[in-house]
Amino acid sequence: MTFDPQVALQYAAAVSRPRKVGSGEDTRVAQAIEARLRGWGWHVERQSFTFSAASEVFLKLFILVSMLLVAALLLSHDRVAAVSLVVLIVLFMPLQRIVQAHALERNGRGLKWGKRYTTENLIATHPPVREDADFEHKVSHLYLVAHYDSKSQRMPLVVRITLFMLTLIAGLILVVLTLFEVPTVLYLPIGLFALAAALPLLFLDVGNTSPGAIDNASSVGLVLHLAELLAQRTDWQNDLRITLLFPSAEEMTLMGSVAYVTAHMTQLREQAPRGGLHVLNFDGVGVDGDLYFVAGSHQRQNGDRINLLMYAQEACAELNLPLKRFGFIGALFDHIPFAQRGLDAISLITVGRASRSVHTPADAVDQLHVRGFDQSGRVALRVIERMIGDKS
Repeated sequence: MTFDPQVALQYAAAVSRPRKVGSGEDTRVAQAIEARLRGWGWHVERQSFTFSAASEVFLKLFILVSMLLVAALLLSHDRVAAVSLVVLIVLFMPLQRIVQAHALERNGRGLKWGKRYTTENLIATHPPVREDADFEHKVSHLYLVAHYDSKSQRMPLVVRITLFMLTLIAGLILVVLTLFEVPTVLYLPIGLFALAAALPLLFLDVGNTSPGAIDNASSVGLVLHLAELLAQRTDWQNDLRITLLFPSAEEMTLMGSVAYVTAHMTQLREQAPRGGLHVLNFDGVGVDGDLYFVAGSHQRQNGDRINLLMYAQEACAELNLPLKRFGFIGALFDHIPFAQRGLDAISLITVGRASRSVHTPADAVDQLHVRGFDQSGRVALRVIERMIGDKS
């Protein structure tokens, strides 16, 4: 199978237009994706789900409470406030998972915080050649994931992540100074800096003015071209099960992937210890930049089974491509709901100068570059070939 980055770029360009959840254009883009997949022989299922903006409300409440605790530290140097801030930070991820789960509406029940949305995930599978009833449990299962929705925000993504990290670091420094009673004239400036960095995060807006070419039409185009190549051959279908997942609502705190994992958790947990299950998510891959991975679960090598990160690292080594770790805290990717449940999941992203335009009107087709498509496409195919080779 030969990956053509120009073809992937063309598929990305075809869906590069503002498509925020609920805009109507997201539905038309989903229809276009489904039409291509069906034309190549893939079976496509739609998973409809309804959710509220509870996760976004929770994030603002978390930031507000954190700011109040920092203010309390500045006024009183109170150890109780310091410990409370640490506890709040430690509990953020578990609490966020709880809110995400309850933001999904099931049987008319769920957190009704903020606006409600109804949208759909696309799930594509290719019929196996074999009719073996135990096929699903005997071979590895690989998910190729790329969300298709977009959003715009006045504050650039890099600025948001930077402010989040600065707020976290400054707050923790303040906690250490308080708990260990370290006298310093920097106490007040550090606290004020934490408050100043956190304040803009309370006023994050979400709009629909970004074409979303990089984030994430580029990854949609990549996975579509992979689907096209895989449909042209049948030899892999007896040795590897592949599911294509195009989540919606990634830009709304990963609600599409959360909905998928919630609905399919039983079968995911059954597949993982048997044939093996791997989730490879792509995000913002189509730029002129270096390839990065975002680690998921810390699943280690088990017997003759290796984890997905090792597959990716070996593929990059064979292709003489550098693969770096993405180190920013606070960025959300669709592999996370899978990894949080102990499944083998990672994201591959490309970071370059054009990545700065993500979530802005400048994230248009002219920002796309074949280098990003070529790197991610060749690595994905090499991973697939290695998985097939390990089972044959």
